[in-house]
Amino acid sequence: MKLLAAYLALSKGGKLAFAGLLALTLEGLLQALGAAFETYIFSDWQGLGFIVVLVVIDTALGVYRAWHAKRISSKGFSKLGSKLATYGILLIISHVFAEFAYRGQPVVLLEWFGAAVYPFMLVREGLSLVEHLTLMGWIKLPADIVSRLEQFTDDGTPKPNA
Repeated sequence: MKLLAAYLALSKGGKLAFAGLLALTLEGLLQALGAAFETYIFSDWQGLGFIVVLVVIDTALGVYRAWHAKRISSKGFSKLGSKLATYGILLIISHVFAEFAYRGQPVVLLEWFGAAVYPFMLVREGLSLVEHLTLMGWIKLPADIVSRLEQFTDDGTPKPNA
């Protein structure tokens, strides 16, 4: 409060000076919040970019397939929301585990999680892309791979009697 009073007393602009101080204060607050976010919640924007690219392509191919099969539904789009929420939570957990330090030292036992989460998501999305392309007839996979993929549902769980 003293800083605000001193700033207003020194300035000739009054309202304009207050607006300038408020902008500086908001900028500082946003910078502090951004730094806290990247420290405690998430900071691997490059890794996220790779996942986003595959999710966008997978979603586009899924919509394309559903459109041509005349089976577009809100249920399909709700799966996208669930996938994004799940991926987001996994990425936050991965970041927390990777950045956590006990008495200033990284906890090596937790670092494996991020090394497993990113490849899991990339492989899952990649396999989904291959599945879309195969089912659309754009690529041909060996029959043993196709038969193995057909043993799973769209959400990755084994089909009954598979």
